[in-house]
Amino acid sequence: MLVVGSVGPTNEISPFSNRPGEACLTSDGSCRARLKNRFLVAPGEWILVSDGKGGVTRHSGTSFAAPLVSGAVALLQQRWGWLKNKPRETADII
Repeated sequence: MLVVGSVGPTNEISPFSNRPGEACLTSDGSCRARLKNRFLVAPGEWILVSDGKGGVTRHSGTSFAAPLVSGAVALLQQRWGWLKNKPRETADII
């Protein structure tokens, strides 16, 4: 699991973005992964997107950052195919 946040042009976390925290994913009462160690950021402000009329417009949101992280994962797993069955290792690399 990766938590994705947004950054703007100055590489600062966007005001609307997710933030790293101390939360922990638990299983059987023990911490399996600290979410702050699974937090990544990608550009998420003023992203050019289609306006649906043949032009473009700019939008912001973590929903624009997440596909960039997903694409990085896809490129990584395409290059090193053995990572496709290794989500933890993939997350550690990213």
